[in-house]
Amino acid sequence: MAADRDRPEVEITYTDKAVLRVVYSIHQRTRAPVRTVAVSAQLGKDDRACRRMLAQLERKHLVQRVGQRGGWLPKPTVEIAREVLRLQARVDELEARI
Repeated sequence: MAADRDRPEVEITYTDKAVLRVVYSIHQRTRAPVRTVAVSAQLGKDDRACRRMLAQLERKHLVQRVGQRGGWLPKPTVEIAREVLRLQARVDELEARI
């Protein structure tokens, strides 16, 4: 646990956010590990590019690979929690306008 607290915050790029949103939305719907092919279909990218992006997110400790062919699981982190809270605040703001 101490290693998690000592880890410096990572920079999340626009592409990282797009991939994370897809992984989270699919995982939330299915409650199962997300296949690379599902992410690539959602983003309109080829499997190899998505696999590279997901591996990069794994190095940033934002997703976790489940075995060699098992898919990907999102990892709850401080950065993701902040992004979720920011998006929820934006949704609340937009709903208040309606």
